[in-house]
Amino acid sequence: MIRPLANFSCKKWQLAFLCLLIGVTGYSQSLQAVHDRYRPLIHGAKEDTTLIRQLLKYGSDLMDFDNDTALVVLQRAAKLSEAKNDSYGKGKSATLIGIVYADKAEFSTSKSYYDRAAIHFTALGNHLELGKVFNNTGNLYYFQDKFDEAIVWYLKAVEAFEKAGAHHLMAQVNDGIGNTFQEMGQPQKSLYYLKKAESIARENKDTLTLTRILTNLSVTYSSMDSTRKSLRLALEALKLADLTNDQVLPFMIRSNIADTYIDYKQYDSAAWYLREAERLALKAGTPYYLLQVYLCYSKIYEKTKNYPRAKDYLLKSVEIAERIGSKEGLFKAYGKLLEVYSGMGMHEQSMAAFKKFVLYNDSLANEKMANRVNDLETKYRTLQKDKELSDKQLAIEHQRSTLKKKDMFIVFSIISMITLLIIGVLIWLGFRQKQKLQWLMIRKEHELLAVKAMMEGEERERTRIARNLHDGVGSILSAARLNMDSLGRQVGQLPAIPAYRESLTLLKDASSEIRETAHNLLPVILHEQGLYEAVQAFCLKFSNNHQLGIDFQSYGAPVRFNHHFELMIYRTIQELINNVIRHAEASRALVQLVFNDDMITITVEDNGKGFDPSGIGQLGGLGINSLHSRMKAFQGKVDIDSSPRGTSIHIEFKTDPLLYVA
Repeated sequence: MIRPLANFSCKKWQLAFLCLLIGVTGYSQSLQAVHDRYRPLIHGAKEDTTLIRQLLKYGSDLMDFDNDTALVVLQRAAKLSEAKNDSYGKGKSATLIGIVYADKAEFSTSKSYYDRAAIHFTALGNHLELGKVFNNTGNLYYFQDKFDEAIVWYLKAVEAFEKAGAHHLMAQVNDGIGNTFQEMGQPQKSLYYLKKAESIARENKDTLTLTRILTNLSVTYSSMDSTRKSLRLALEALKLADLTNDQVLPFMIRSNIADTYIDYKQYDSAAWYLREAERLALKAGTPYYLLQVYLCYSKIYEKTKNYPRAKDYLLKSVEIAERIGSKEGLFKAYGKLLEVYSGMGMHEQSMAAFKKFVLYNDSLANEKMANRVNDLETKYRTLQKDKELSDKQLAIEHQRSTLKKKDMFIVFSIISMITLLIIGVLIWLGFRQKQKLQWLMIRKEHELLAVKAMMEGEERERTRIARNLHDGVGSILSAARLNMDSLGRQVGQLPAIPAYRESLTLLKDASSEIRETAHNLLPVILHEQGLYEAVQAFCLKFSNNHQLGIDFQSYGAPVRFNHHFELMIYRTIQELINNVIRHAEASRALVQLVFNDDMITITVEDNGKGFDPSGIGQLGGLGINSLHSRMKAFQGKVDIDSSPRGTSIHIEFKTDPLLYVA
């Protein structure tokens, strides 16, 4: 989906700790100084745990300057740790190597090393190092925008640090949780954890950590439109940052302050901080930072209607983004260029910028889709491996059980033939019972697979139609509307013609209708937030867009289930409401969800004309036979009560533990 242009701005920087207290010394030393310190210590040294510790420190310090060189040193430490069976060395080297790969954005490789480290530190009972590994794993998921998984790992880190009594490390973990909730659009939860982090950092007089936390608090308050609080915290963070040796913090905070002043419309103050940020970016020689500065400059000049200057900075941004291969930077720059060109009356250039904007928007969307597919494939392969391990373990257990039965047979055959006969009968009965249970499980599994296959087929078709509507017809309508706007500006008398204005309105309505249809076909909210939020949003949207008023009620604490189960319930409710619209002639309807400890119930009622359940073969678009087959596959019950005063359909499921999200 093309993002609204109003969302474009220079980047508000949130600061996350990519690694946690790993012994990295910072920028107060040079690369040569690191080599000079450690090479005499390791040259010709005896290969023991002392050498392993020196190699770990050496590799850790090298990570500030040259990850490739650091990786060579750390791999030597890992190899020596394996040879000496040093569990701590194996765990620590795996942690540091994982951080190197995380810095290279090779997240799957990084995760595999973190998993190895966790195994070694768990065996040692070293909760301090285990907490660091869990926190780093949370950061991995954070940087991949997998925020639910990030929260899980951060909370594991909290638990490990509590066991280790490492209260001082809680500041960084709570900062990570706060950042994640901010990215998830939950600023109140973000504030809760960031304030906890701030309190701990102030208590421990940890200036660098406090600086980062204050910066993140500033960003969160900015997202809540608390501009004064945001600016006050950013200025305090800048004062602390300038006292540190960190080369990144002063730039990022100045960029944030500039963006805040832009929101305040204090453009002179914003430009002053941008000039400072530009100086630091040039000093660091980091093109990406310079790209963000130029985007901020363009925002100032665009808001002050100085379109030529805005254009100059945006063209600089395009040049840098192309050089470093930043598709997001090109997407933002062309998004602003089409507005600037339009403001300058350069409609041909505006249309060219729009085409580039759409191109990079589609490219970014395709990358996200590819990443999602890769994640699903990884999860699938992981499940396959787990199944193979379970099958092997089952085979071993079965073999042990068989040997045990043979031993028992020999012993009891010596005692008496009668005892042997009894055991034989018991084994036979047990085998028959096992066969019966296996047959029942296979039949249930086949029923589930049949329903899931049907649902997956429906969803694939809905997804295809939604994507075609959104990316095909939606893009064409947007381009048509842009051309109409451009035509109106070129021919001055057109906007006064009613037919022209009506055409623009029709194009806008058509775009909205296409977007609405695509969203209904592909309920993203169901995957991201769960059944409760998705059904509530569906009922509210339906009430707003149709004559039928829908009351939504929910009782009990909402929980998440697996995707197939949630999708089946959501589609069932959707079909039942559509049937009410098509057949019931009702004015009101009720959708009710009840979450109990061992059961979930769904009720859909209306005040329509009713029908005869025993005499009608189809319930709107959802056949009664199909409804019953779905209920049977998921071990659900359905009760239909209909009369001339209305219809009530009551569905309930026992919440088998397998239905819950892991």
